[in-house]
Amino acid sequence: MGSVSGSVIGAAVLSALPEALRPVKEYSDIIYTLILLAFLIFMPHGLVALWHKGIQRLRRPGAMTAAGCAP
Repeated sequence: MGSVSGSVIGAAVLSALPEALRPVKEYSDIIYTLILLAFLIFMPHGLVALWHKGIQRLRRPGAMTAAGCAP
């Protein structure tokens, strides 16, 4: 709803997830449902918002030194 890229990424993830769960046929519906619920509960703004939040954290002054990435 918030962005075109989010819709495309969401559609790709939702399309690929049943294929990834194919090896566990018996439990694939339950696992699929739990993954969807986890996304809805823990990431209500979507994957793109999570990506943007990570980028903002890296762009903050001192973020690289705080993470232990400084030489």
